[in-house]
Amino acid sequence: MAVDVQVFTPGTATWTKPANALWTEIFCIGGGGAGGKGNANGGGNNRYGGSGGGAGGWSHALYAAVDLPATANVQCGAGGVPAGANGGDSYVGANQDSAWCYAGGGTNGGDGTAAAGAAGVGGVGEFPGQAGAQSSVAAAPTYPNGGGFIGPGGAGGGISAAGTSYAGGTGGNNWEAGWTRTPAAGGAAGAVPGAGAPGDSMSLAAYGGGGGGASTGGNTAAGGAGGTPGGGGGGGGSVNNSPGQPVGAGGAGGAGRVVIVTWLSS
Repeated sequence: MAVDVQVFTPGTATWTKPANALWTEIFCIGGGGAGGKGNANGGGNNRYGGSGGGAGGWSHALYAAVDLPATANVQCGAGGVPAGANGGDSYVGANQDSAWCYAGGGTNGGDGTAAAGAAGVGGVGEFPGQAGAQSSVAAAPTYPNGGGFIGPGGAGGGISAAGTSYAGGTGGNNWEAGWTRTPAAGGAAGAVPGAGAPGDSMSLAAYGGGGGGASTGGNTAAGGAGGTPGGGGGGGGSVNNSPGQPVGAGGAGGAGRVVIVTWLSS
């Protein structure tokens, strides 16, 4: 049996039903939210890294091709850009309320302050994306294995009031054992912290990027970008407040994706 596969990247497009179509399956993944930036309070204060952005939602639907129109609008959500942007929604249909398939974008991670920023919320869908973890000044921030098809970004590292810095969190893991990938590592803590690693991507699932590490002596690193499709961006690391030491920016969210697969009669 022949198969027609059409893949859509961020933006607006039109799907045209192939001739001799029998069944059509639609997969939608929303864009990942961006990570929040870190904090630069002075010594003697807790300085939290930004929290990771929420991952895009994941959903799919199967239809008899005869039930679908000859053409349909496709909206594929973009990933959130740094400075606190949410990921865009992905859907097939006139709008998200009457869509044949819909997956919401993840929300952005909160900026770090003297307290933890709010973690980004995963987008809605059949398998919603997971929220980013909040960073910690009590221990190295990490993100445990996620419970959705899309992994979130790791949190940015923090600095305690006593001046101890911590590494960035790793990107979220994939829940399906058969799809195991190595999670993106967080940036190291120290005078010259490392940047969060980019998320590893797959055809229809991805990890988020790692968070930037905290710095006590040099410029801190930015959060890692979320993997495509739909991974949440990592949070930026925190830094001591001194001239020439900007805080770490949040990482960008991974772009969404729409895939439409149609089985054709011979």
